[in-house]
Amino acid sequence: MQKTLLTELTAWLEKPQYWPGVQLYETYGSSAFLKKLFRSSEDDYNRKKLTEELTKLLDQYQVQEQAVLDSMPTELTNKLEVARRLMDERSALKERLRVYDGQKAPAEQMKAAAFEILAINDQLDEIYAEERFFRQVGHLPEKTDFAQDSVEWLMKRRLTLRTYVSRYRSRPDKLQEYQNELFQVEQKLQAHGIV
Repeated sequence: MQKTLLTELTAWLEKPQYWPGVQLYETYGSSAFLKKLFRSSEDDYNRKKLTEELTKLLDQYQVQEQAVLDSMPTELTNKLEVARRLMDERSALKERLRVYDGQKAPAEQMKAAAFEILAINDQLDEIYAEERFFRQVGHLPEKTDFAQDSVEWLMKRRLTLRTYVSRYRSRPDKLQEYQNELFQVEQKLQAHGIV
């Protein structure tokens, strides 16, 4: 959500339009009074005040985002850099597929490029899942091996772990352990095609 918010606010401030700005403030702003004021009418005062408030929100969220980025472990920062390069590579492969399609290239060439894109997608999913986990929990998941890998066992374990995560909110040591295991179980289920 943080990245989406930053993108939306930045885009709006580059090209401000009143009513889309009001919608942004409705979504991300906190003052009920200002929400009501902005909804009341579009005038010079409201336009100026809306711009000020959305600028404050952007500044506030940029500071928060920078704090998250500063707290990220080097391992995750390196993986995110790899993800950026993988995204560039995936874009190049997609363009190559378009060219192959236009030139009526052999199916084998197109198939190879398509499988490369799928492999990159899997890598990106894994990296961004770790980033989401870090943003939600504040640490990276620990890598563990499971003796049981059957889908049935994994689904039961996921339900159990969700209960534990809810129950142990007041015990950070146990909570972290269960969050790590839950992340691993969900990754294995995702690999089986179950969300």
